[in-house]
Amino acid sequence: MALFRCIPPIFTSILICGSTDSFGRRFGLCLPIIGGILRALCYLTVEVAGLRLEWLFLGELIDGLFGEHLTFFACSTAYISDVASKESLVLRVIICSTMYII
Repeated sequence: MALFRCIPPIFTSILICGSTDSFGRRFGLCLPIIGGILRALCYLTVEVAGLRLEWLFLGELIDGLFGEHLTFFACSTAYISDVASKESLVLRVIICSTMYII
C-alpha cells in the first residue's frame, strides 16, 4: 500500500503545485483534502460492505492521485511565501515546516 501512497503524489504534486499559480492556491489545498475524504469513504465502504481488503488499494491510489500531504505542504508553503512579508517569511516557513513534521 505504501507504493500507492508514495509514488503518485510525487508526480501529482509537481503538476498541482505548478498549476496553482493560474488556478489559485486554494485549488492545491483542497485537492488533498478531497482525496483524504475519498480514501476514508473507501475504507468505510470496505469495512461496512465486507469487501476484500484489496479494495483498500483503490482508496490509497485515489488519495495518492489527489496529491496527499506532499501537495498540501507544498501549496501551503507557497501560500505563506505569497502572503507573508519579507521580515516574517522565515519564521512562518519554519512554523509551517515544524507543523508538517509533528
